[in-house]
Amino acid sequence: MIENNLQETYKKFDIFLEKLKKRAEEIAIDGQETVQEVYDSDDDLYKRAFWSFKKGLEGKFQEIISKGENIYKTKVIPEEQNFGDGSLNLNVEKKFEKWKDSINYLKESIFRDLKEKTSKDYYEEVKKEFEEIKDNFFCTNCGAKIELEQFYTISKYITCSFCKTKNIFHPSDKMRELQFMSGNFPEKMKL
Repeated sequence: MIENNLQETYKKFDIFLEKLKKRAEEIAIDGQETVQEVYDSDDDLYKRAFWSFKKGLEGKFQEIISKGENIYKTKVIPEEQNFGDGSLNLNVEKKFEKWKDSINYLKESIFRDLKEKTSKDYYEEVKKEFEEIKDNFFCTNCGAKIELEQFYTISKYITCSFCKTKNIFHPSDKMRELQFMSGNFPEKMKL
């Protein structure tokens, strides 16, 4: 009778783990479909929105593992202790550890194909943005085109060569962030 109860507990535990795994697979599929979009749409240099998204997904997987561990500790182990034989416990414990590994594998699979931007990619974006701004920088007084002789990561007074009015060049947020990137990108941006 006790052995039947133990076998029944194992069967219920297997069914429960299978349901949790299906839920994890659904989360993984949804995550894989959106992870690149979230990464690409996060304009922050440090990708804070993306990291928040990633931590949220990882939290969902950890919650699934915690549910499995909770049932294992509160239902399976007490039933095994009532039965008194540890030989069956090893098989279930190994199976449970494999299940946890499979959930962690699903979690990691979401980010496996993520194409992160390199410093060079970021530099190219900023360079393109600078070229657009450079071609559209005019004197606020006389309207003459002002030549930007170099790339600036901070606001800078630039004197109009025609009317001698001081104009302020304000770099974009991406341009400002470039000074914090590794490498000497601002030096490379000199015209």
